[in-house]
Amino acid sequence: MSTSWVVRIMQAGPTPEGRRITQTSLHSLLPLLPWAPIACYPAAAGGFEHLPGAVVRQLRVLESRIVGHLVEPQLLRDAIYARAIVYDGTPLACTLARADRSPLGLSAMTFARENADGERIFTELCSVDAVTVAHAGGAFLHPLTTGEQT
Repeated sequence: MSTSWVVRIMQAGPTPEGRRITQTSLHSLLPLLPWAPIACYPAAAGGFEHLPGAVVRQLRVLESRIVGHLVEPQLLRDAIYARAIVYDGTPLACTLARADRSPLGLSAMTFARENADGERIFTELCSVDAVTVAHAGGAFLHPLTTGEQT
């Protein structure tokens, strides 16, 4: 069984690391998202985090940490939204079931380059990770009700 959530994957604007996410950036990420795995890596201090980049480059996504997947990604104005299918019984499903689930967001683990205008161009997606601190606006917005569209 699973639960569906409306999620925001990424929004345009500056990130805390000083990267520039633009409409061009979002357009480059959009075709990489259908059926992308959602991964969940518990952090030592509580919450969730990305695996370190060096580990991801070697292993890609740890199969045992996949807790869902994305469907129906779409670009609406300045952000990418999708439906997240979260598998029941996973650490993420348990966290989302709690009334106090904040802060909990989503962060795309990607490989990218910058074009001549300094815009991030995404070339590869490893996973979309549940994280305690999302740096580009990724968020679980609300559970999807029966008959609701993303």
